Amino acid sequence: MEVLKIKIIKKLEKIPLIGVHFLYIIRILKLYFYYKPIFFFNSLINSQEDIFKIHWIDPHSIEFISAGSFDRRTHIGTSKKGNWDLSKKKFNDISAYRGLNERFEEGLAWKKTKYYEHATARLRSGKLAWMCKNKEEFEQRLKNVDTLFRDIKENGFKADPEEMIDVYSYKDKTLTKASQAHNFLDYITVDISRAGDPLFVDGGHRLTIAKILDLDKIPVIVRVRHKRWVKFKNELKGYAKTQRGERLYQKAYHFDLKDIPHAYDEKRINLIKESTSLTQGTALDIGAYFGLNCHELEKAGFECTALELNILRSQFMEKLRNANKDTFKTVNQSIFDFKPDQNLSFNLVIALYIFHHFLKTKVDYEKFKSFLQRLDCKEMYLGVHNPEEFAEKFGDDVYKNYSPEEFSDFILNNSCLEKKELLKRFNNGRCIYKLHQ
Repeated sequence: MEVLKIKIIKKLEKIPLIGVHFLYIIRILKLYFYYKPIFFFNSLINSQEDIFKIHWIDPHSIEFISAGSFDRRTHIGTSKKGNWDLSKKKFNDISAYRGLNERFEEGLAWKKTKYYEHATARLRSGKLAWMCKNKEEFEQRLKNVDTLFRDIKENGFKADPEEMIDVYSYKDKTLTKASQAHNFLDYITVDISRAGDPLFVDGGHRLTIAKILDLDKIPVIVRVRHKRWVKFKNELKGYAKTQRGERLYQKAYHFDLKDIPHAYDEKRINLIKESTSLTQGTALDIGAYFGLNCHELEKAGFECTALELNILRSQFMEKLRNANKDTFKTVNQSIFDFKPDQNLSFNLVIALYIFHHFLKTKVDYEKFKSFLQRLDCKEMYLGVHNPEEFAEKFGDDVYKNYSPEEFSDFILNNSCLEKKELLKRFNNGRCIYKLHQ
């Protein structure tokens, strides 16, 4: 059926004047009376504000191919259950990937690649090859791939890729772009698995080129999300609504979750990465929340441990870690219960706005001093509270309420650390110090 459809379209295109205009009218009618109502319906039933949202992701994170037999247009913005996301077919094993590697990595002429050999064999048997019905059409498309490779190498991907898909948005658009309908989704499309993995759907040549050029980020849109992933996403949204300001304290670090409201992103960990003299080693994040600091430090070469007492946040953290293919260790414990009979040795320790909670009672204060005395580290990044804010929230009954200067000195006096630097003082009275040996 697909072969017949393409043959009819190609014959119509060859009819002078009438053929091209006829196809143009058909595309407009199909756009406004078929696709747009479907997209509008998909956006409603799946609670997606923008089902055509562009996500910029690492091309190397797309390892496997989706086994979902979903329509590449009409299923955009939907969620589906089933095992379609468990396929272990690797993108790097498909013929297009191997063929483009032969062409651009090994420098072979197209006719000497296995990709060309496989495609021409299909054509000889009467089948389509890359939507082409003869060798001349196929070779012209290969020339287009050469042009595409040069363009992406020189210019990267479009900064505003939305231009390529506006024509199919369910939102109001002018008819001036309707002629672009045939280009819709002519770039990288993914499904999202139950674990949050991006699975390849369409745009294989562009994805292969991005991998060959080792690009950091590429634009993709999501076709289908697994229902289990949508459930996790909704759980995070629900949790955000229970928090102060109805937002997460820390960013959910996955490309499909970045729109969930949050108070803090990578700015603080970026400040730490810029300040540290260490390039690798072990790191401990105390009060890790969702593990964003460990996620970023792991990318920088550290072996990380994320300590989080709250069990729900710890569970969210494990799912986010797995979705990002991180390997840092998660520990759902208080610092006082973490290896209580051992000295703790880490190259780098992060404690952002957590230690002041141990000043509330004398019991916790003494436990905290004992913890500091068994902690061996080269650097600590200390987030210090605003004492006025602390007193207002917990009253005058707290055991201790140090000023930022006093609290940082208290840490130095009770630990192996000897020096301090004020890295940043915020408008809300909080500070970040670098303590080191």
